[in-house]
Amino acid sequence: MSSDGTQGSKDKHLPYAVVPLIAILGAAAFTMLCYVFYRHMHGAGDELREISDEQAVYMREVRQRNKDDIEALTGYYKNRRGSGRYW
Repeated sequence: MSSDGTQGSKDKHLPYAVVPLIAILGAAAFTMLCYVFYRHMHGAGDELREISDEQAVYMREVRQRNKDDIEALTGYYKNRRGSGRYW
């Protein structure tokens, strides 16, 4: 501070052109954050893709192997034919 009680030219202020730039960048970041949150909560398109027959067969085989492994370890799926649920 100078002797008259005012601060001299040693103040560190942002240039006036930087303030709107920071505001615009902040608004853009906030908009992107809202968009990402919306896509996460509402899905990136709820349409289901059509899968090939090969992929469907493979997925059935994997599910059956997993069920067989669970039954071998725990006996959980015995006498539960056709339910297809884990609980």
